[in-house]
Amino acid sequence: INDLKSSGRAVIYKSIDKTGKPNNLDLFDIAEYLKDVAFFDKMILSYDTLECTSDNPVLNSRLIMILPLIDDNWSGTFRRKVSTEYNRQLLAEGELIECLLEDNSVLEERAIAKRAVPPADGAVTHERGSNRIYWPNQNIVDAIAAAVRELGPEYTAQITSNGGRARRATGTKNHPTGEAADHYLMLNGVRIMPSENVSLYQRYIRILVKNAKARGVRPGIGGYSSERTVEGVTERTGFIHYDESAWRQGGAGSAGTWSKGFDVSFAKAL
Repeated sequence: INDLKSSGRAVIYKSIDKTGKPNNLDLFDIAEYLKDVAFFDKMILSYDTLECTSDNPVLNSRLIMILPLIDDNWSGTFRRKVSTEYNRQLLAEGELIECLLEDNSVLEERAIAKRAVPPADGAVTHERGSNRIYWPNQNIVDAIAAAVRELGPEYTAQITSNGGRARRATGTKNHPTGEAADHYLMLNGVRIMPSENVSLYQRYIRILVKNAKARGVRPGIGGYSSERTVEGVTERTGFIHYDESAWRQGGAGSAGTWSKGFDVSFAKAL
């Protein structure tokens, strides 16, 4: 890595919070985002416990972005391979895994306690399957399922691979553990991107906010959409964030909103 850094092919990122301390949770979020939108040869999410404080291991993380070798014709191949390593040993190839200094059984027990039972009618599914460890809390899934059912029987919603954050000890402010879900709509089993059917997603968001208001809840709505062109082929991705976080209640407007490629600001005035 040091050789690649010196030649300009590798860049190492760390996430630092407002107090100047490393923030492993935010770095994982950044890695998840960049793997879908950035161009690179390899991306390595690296964790280690090589540092100790009073004999207690300290978990550190860094994100290593490696660019392809550019030939004399100024051409290179962006393979976009991702991996996770722990203490300099390969942990996962082709996947980003979040590491925590807690026993998995403890985390799973904590996560399952509040996680949703998947809807029997399949109105909401999860990219990782039916294992409750990956699902957000029941109220979030119920809210999404109710809104999807109003769209029509041919529609379903699917939570993204890490959209439930079930393995996190704590969550980010906008995505607290269990209180949020990143998801997208499907029509007869086919994914619909927000940019491909703006009116559908606007209608869906209106239903989400309407139903939340009827329960006295001010939700959070995030809109995400991006595209990239690889070897002449344009690939689009996107999803909707929904949460009912306690800290968001009492704020201005019908919903707290933020838009990253897909405008959902209209939800404030619903």
